[in-house]
Amino acid sequence: MQGDLDPAAGAVYLSLPRGGLPGVAPGSLIRLKKSVYGLAEAPRAWWVKLRTALADAGFVESRLEKATFALRTKKGELCGLACTHVDDVIFTGFGETFSRALEKMKKSFTWGSWLVNAFTHCGREVSRDDDGSVRISQDKYVQNLQGVKSRHRGKDIPLTEEEISEGRSVLGTLGWAAKQSRPDLTFAVSTGLSELSQKNRSALRTINGAVKRAHAFNASLVFPAGLDIQDCLVLAFSDASFANREDGGSQGGQMICLSSPELLQNRRSPVCLLDWNSSRVKRICRSTLAAETQSACAAVEYADYVK
Repeated sequence: MQGDLDPAAGAVYLSLPRGGLPGVAPGSLIRLKKSVYGLAEAPRAWWVKLRTALADAGFVESRLEKATFALRTKKGELCGLACTHVDDVIFTGFGETFSRALEKMKKSFTWGSWLVNAFTHCGREVSRDDDGSVRISQDKYVQNLQGVKSRHRGKDIPLTEEEISEGRSVLGTLGWAAKQSRPDLTFAVSTGLSELSQKNRSALRTINGAVKRAHAFNASLVFPAGLDIQDCLVLAFSDASFANREDGGSQGGQMICLSSPELLQNRRSPVCLLDWNSSRVKRICRSTLAAETQSACAAVEYADYVK
């Protein structure tokens, strides 16, 4: 109820809720003063108010990532970020400018909870280490995953609609983990979706194998605090496997990272994994070199976008 109604849309009246309201005569109509859940314009009203509050606090919306806002000092130096997800907001930053902006945001809304340095959001366990590094894990999330039971023993029997439905559900859950904190699961999710769409029974082996892998390894992503965002390198890694898919296609993978210039002097440097992908190479490849070249081109394109 923190979004404001658009005056141009006119007044909105409601019947009394079941059981009535104290001090309001039965049969009365009530006029809304705030946007409430259930109105078609409620999500938009909340977003407009949130974006306005962030702007008033000094945050500037990214032109490329519309849910991301940056805060800068008077000298133009980046000192804070705010990322929004529906009605949740994550803030990070340092310095007096950031502290003032954060206090202003705290006073702008009635927050359900305000968690610092350790919280769980959409299955992601986020924490800050003693050295300032940020750690993201989904160990508890993936432990709840269950595989898909095969209804038939024959390898050549197409999947039933029930098996396909269950497979899509498990892959959707696996896909969330793979995209958020488990790069090691992205290949299985990609190939599993393809095999599932063709009703291949091999899809169940792929899905169940990915579930077992998710259970077997406790993995977390660490974003090191030792990197200077003003002086970073963007790294792109790529690889491909020629004709390794059930449909005869080739699979390519890319990773985009940040590191320090010391890496160019062959010195030990922190590396921050920003993004990763594993997907079918779109064009037909006739050799390993062709598959790896196309995957490398995709990696360079991703890196250029990040840069």
